[in-house]
Amino acid sequence: MKHFIPYIIAIAFLTGVSAQEKEMPPKGGEPKNFTLPKKEIVSFDNGLTLVMIPYGSIPKATIRFSIKTGNIDENENQVWLTDLLADLLEEGSTTKTNKQIADEMAGMGGNLNIGVGLHTSSISSSVLYEFAPQAISVMADVLKNPKFPESELGRLKDNMKRDLSVRLSRPQAQANRDFYASIYPNHPYGRVYPTDEMIDSYTVADIKSFYESHFGALRTTVYVAGNFNREAVREAVESALGDWKKGTEAQYNVAEPVTSNEIKIIDRPRCPPIYYLLWASYCRAFG
Repeated sequence: MKHFIPYIIAIAFLTGVSAQEKEMPPKGGEPKNFTLPKKEIVSFDNGLTLVMIPYGSIPKATIRFSIKTGNIDENENQVWLTDLLADLLEEGSTTKTNKQIADEMAGMGGNLNIGVGLHTSSISSSVLYEFAPQAISVMADVLKNPKFPESELGRLKDNMKRDLSVRLSRPQAQANRDFYASIYPNHPYGRVYPTDEMIDSYTVADIKSFYESHFGALRTTVYVAGNFNREAVREAVESALGDWKKGTEAQYNVAEPVTSNEIKIIDRPRCPPIYYLLWASYCRAFG
């Protein structure tokens, strides 16, 4: 038996060396040079900004209208009001129905996407390059001439309440809600979710008032990247949005986090006893 031990050790060693050789990754190639494409920025008299970035060889253009407003501009009784406004924007403009808009965008090889973030809202799409000017016109119509149909408000509210219920059924969402409310008690950062009663209270008049106060050319930047005709895109933006209302400048609501030592336990009613420790001494994370 003793005579076999050296052989066993040698085999194990050779096997290990062989395995290491097989696991060695291939040698990387030389990195290719990359140069950022040169962008062109155009400013219009009403405060609108156009940023054009020609790039790549794929025959598509990506278009994004970015507006400096979002949940940050909501007060304590308006949580998710901007989201409801975006849902209504998807219902069409004063000149086209939502089906007409969807069909037009599909004919250009794209679709319309409307989103709301904490600080910005956006309307975006990617279309075949030759349709970039037409797509800009359709997107501008949605942004500039919203219909805000009251007939759709009830359905959209019900959808929003179902979404809220699903989200708050998750322990992580409950923890996030109380966590941010503890850090930012008097700021939009701390108001993560509305209540059903709050959603029910929203009216088309509230939405129109928010739109008039926070949407306008001064807060809007149009980004176009990919393959497109620069002059045609510039003319399309000027024609579609050059006469849009200027609006107001974005006001930055600076957050002042509360610092304190606190441990909070969140229990879920009618569920097994799973507890979430919200935070301990969270002041350390901010200073």
